[in-house]
Amino acid sequence: MSNIKCPQCGLVNWPTEANCRRCQSLLDAQDYAKPEYDPSISLETRPLFSGVVKVLTAILALGTGGLLFFRIFHPFDTDTTMGIEAIFMLAGIGLACIASIWTVVRIFEQSIWWGLAALFIPFAGLFAIARFWEKTKRSFVGQLICLGIAFVGYFMVDPLYLYRHG
Repeated sequence: MSNIKCPQCGLVNWPTEANCRRCQSLLDAQDYAKPEYDPSISLETRPLFSGVVKVLTAILALGTGGLLFFRIFHPFDTDTTMGIEAIFMLAGIGLACIASIWTVVRIFEQSIWWGLAALFIPFAGLFAIARFWEKTKRSFVGQLICLGIAFVGYFMVDPLYLYRHG
């Protein structure tokens, strides 16, 4: 049971009080039902897909669509396809590095020790992500999407072309 705030004077009273200790006004029964606001408890969870993650997902979808298009129709010569593949691969790797830094920063915001462990101890970052999932989930999903972009870029190249040309 939580304390009751007097609607007249604002004094916080014990939950067992019927009248306010300061102004002696009657404390309503409805005040018993009102939970006190605690800013540390969030009633809404943050969505998994933020604006940045939505943009990365759109890039991944565009790359996957391009991969399917290049594999089915072969609209360009292989050199053009290799250039597009290189752009997607480098963009995916670069974005994955940025998302990795974003994840480590989110871990450091929670605990300096976990942040240092994530930097210097292999796989400690995964444990830190699991421990602070609510704060790190979007950056981790962003990392996975960026790696997906890099893999899509890698697989845009026709393997037979690579086999024939070197």
